Amino acid sequence: GGSAGASPGYGVSLVAETTNGCFFGAEACGGAGTVPEDVGAQAAKMLLEDVANGGCVDSANQGLMLTLAVLCPEDVSRIRLGRLTPSTVKLLRLLRDMFGVVYKIKADEGSMTLILSCMGVGFKNMAKGIA
Repeated sequence: GGSAGASPGYGVSLVAETTNGCFFGAEACGGAGTVPEDVGAQAAKMLLEDVANGGCVDSANQGLMLTLAVLCPEDVSRIRLGRLTPSTVKLLRLLRDMFGVVYKIKADEGSMTLILSCMGVGFKNMAKGIA
C-alpha cells in the first residue's frame, strides 16, 4: 500500500529454537511479481535444511562464530557445526592466512556434526582507552 513506501519487495525472517537452546534463522526476500507463498516456502526450506544439518549455528552465521573464536583470548574455543558451507571453508583458509590459526576439525559420528576447535590469538583493541 501507499504507507509501505516505494519499495517493490518484501521479506520474511524465520527463527527456530532447538530443545537445547540453539537458535537457527533463515531469511528470504521477494521482489515485484514474486508470490509471497514462494518466499515463505524458500525461507522455510532453508531453515529446515539448517536444522537437519545439526550443529549449534545456522549456515549464515558459521563464519561469524569461527572469526570470533579466533579473536578471543588465548584459550581453546570449540564449536559444533553442521555441514560447512563453501564460504565457511574459504573463511577457514583466510583465517589461517591472516592469523596463523588452524582449526582442528573432528567429526562426531553420533550426531553427524563437526566439532571445530582452535586456540584464540588474544586480540586486544589497542585503540580502547585504559579505564
